[in-house]
Amino acid sequence: MKKQKLFAMVCVAVLAFSTVGCGDSDSPDKGKNEQAAESSSGQTEEKADGEITIAWSCADLSNQFQVTLTDSIKEAVSDLGAKYLEGDGANDASKQVSQVENFITQGADLIMISPADSDACAPAVTAANEAGIPIMIVNCKIANQENATCYVGSDDTQAGEMEMEYIAEQIGGKGNIVVLQGLDGRDATVKRTEGINSVLENYPDIKILAMQPADWSVELGMSTVENWLQTMEFDAVVSQNDEMALGAVQALKANGKENILVIGVDGIEDGLKAVKTGDMIATVLQDAPSIAKKAGEVAEKILAGETVEPEYIVPFQVIDKNNIDEYYTE
Repeated sequence: MKKQKLFAMVCVAVLAFSTVGCGDSDSPDKGKNEQAAESSSGQTEEKADGEITIAWSCADLSNQFQVTLTDSIKEAVSDLGAKYLEGDGANDASKQVSQVENFITQGADLIMISPADSDACAPAVTAANEAGIPIMIVNCKIANQENATCYVGSDDTQAGEMEMEYIAEQIGGKGNIVVLQGLDGRDATVKRTEGINSVLENYPDIKILAMQPADWSVELGMSTVENWLQTMEFDAVVSQNDEMALGAVQALKANGKENILVIGVDGIEDGLKAVKTGDMIATVLQDAPSIAKKAGEVAEKILAGETVEPEYIVPFQVIDKNNIDEYYTE
């Protein structure tokens, strides 16, 4: 039923577009209009079989959050009854741009992308625009966001604010901290850093001793914190995702520094487990299933030719010992 509904809505949108686009037979663009009509006719015949195609390019399937997001996106597309195409960017922006170009060639009706790099992935939006295919940015905003159809995801500035405010309260508004950043160029890295810094303006007695990218990686998170432990004393590790936070936990345990507080972002399963066991004091949940569900709802509107908002924000949620049982059970 959902599939039939989506197909019917798309057909209405295509018919409306065709009617509006009709020009006078003496128009100098007659040839272009005829070509467009042929293209639309071919597309309509293909859709007559009920096939709507939605393509998804994720930033990096080696990242736990991206895996959860991708699984949830696939489920949302399935719920719409659409054909699903998938590409793993593997943290390579040029690869993602190529994937989008391939999706266009394969006749995608809608493209979704979680950009590995907000600047370097921008040509993907341009390519989709030139092909007349709507493109939705998911999870991390892109440099030319204003040219995309819309954004569905969270406000990463809020994530930085929430984790920093939480730690500030836990250490009594004074002390030394270190910050593990994500990949350079990612919108999430920039915005979460901005959020952290904005909160610290209200806490002059909290000092950042070190701030360094660890590329969302457990291994780099661990080695970076191990290096910091050799030269400085600090009260907390503020990590911009859970995987780096888990690496920090490993480094602290290996060096007998388990009294140092660790907070992360995303609320992945291993992060939630670490909160449950007390290895992490908290995580800021980025709700991948809810983001994907909203993306599916917005995709249905786009394909039906409806007007959509520029952005749809799914809020973050702090998870600590007080509410962990609502989100994680062993």
